[in-house]
Amino acid sequence: MTLLFALLGMIPAQAPADDLKKEAEKLRLQVRELQDRMGQLEEAAVHDAQLIQRLRAAIKTLELASHVDPLNIPPAPGNVGGPVAVIKGRVIHVDSKFNFLLISIGREKKLQIGYKFEIVRRVFDNDNPDGRLQKIGAAEFEKYIGEEQSTSKLRVVEGTAAEMKIEDEAVALRAVEARPVEPAPPVTGPKNGVYKITGLAGRAGSTGFTINYGSTDKAKQTDIVFVYKDGVYKTKLRLDTVTKEFSVGNVITPPADAEHTPEVGDQVFIRELQKAMAGKVALVDEKRGLVATDLRQRDGVHIGQRLEIRHLGQKIGILSVTDVQAWGSWAKLEGDTKLEVVQKGDFVEAVDGK
Repeated sequence: MTLLFALLGMIPAQAPADDLKKEAEKLRLQVRELQDRMGQLEEAAVHDAQLIQRLRAAIKTLELASHVDPLNIPPAPGNVGGPVAVIKGRVIHVDSKFNFLLISIGREKKLQIGYKFEIVRRVFDNDNPDGRLQKIGAAEFEKYIGEEQSTSKLRVVEGTAAEMKIEDEAVALRAVEARPVEPAPPVTGPKNGVYKITGLAGRAGSTGFTINYGSTDKAKQTDIVFVYKDGVYKTKLRLDTVTKEFSVGNVITPPADAEHTPEVGDQVFIRELQKAMAGKVALVDEKRGLVATDLRQRDGVHIGQRLEIRHLGQKIGILSVTDVQAWGSWAKLEGDTKLEVVQKGDFVEAVDGK
């Protein structure tokens, strides 16, 4: 009987020992799993470190070989240094330390290495209430920037980046097309400061026009010129290409109607006509040999004022004012000017001071 009680007393003492043994085995399994996991993480860390080292070496190689940029399109054969079409953007970032700019146009414009941009700024003053473009400097295209390549990096080659500002305009210097525009008329030096549209720059419907106004006449790229026909204003052109003897201008704002569309033969002025003293022939008095104009006393015309007279844009003579009235003025012919070639409606403009 005593032996039975002794055996019964041993049973509860063995149960906790079995539980502990099972818990210890479970812990050993967890430790092994953690050790295996740690080994995997260490291997991954080594792999990542090696990848980072390779990437750093590749970036350094690209920086050292910066003249080779796989994102840029190589210059096309026969390219003469600029795009044929008008390309404009705006400055969106200026780095004065490293002398470069970022502009708002990218791969969609198909820029090429070496394309040169003039950086210009619109300046407003009393003489130019609508604003005039002032050149700040120049920069050359180097590469596209960003994952979508929607912006471009330009290296400043004229002036300094410190002089340039965000929102300045970047205008690409255009190449002169090798093929002739229309049948190109003979380019001759304009006479007496009268410039004309001599042809279309491109196909029919183009907004570009050739003008016999070149660098020898002090024309500069980005200049704004004014188109008139017999003294009636049509539109403004911006000079995008300037050569020694002629320039190519593009319409800034599309004309409101066909009457304001520039045509071959239209007159081109470097300043707005209304700022000069100009008018028209009102009457030709064959008996007295005099010409009446609509230039009035309040326009500032005075006796002795010399007026150039033009018919369909061609100079036909010089007049000298002899009498000034509230309604207009009388003028006599000067030099070899012939009265029979003067017609009502001909354009007159002062050629000396008021």
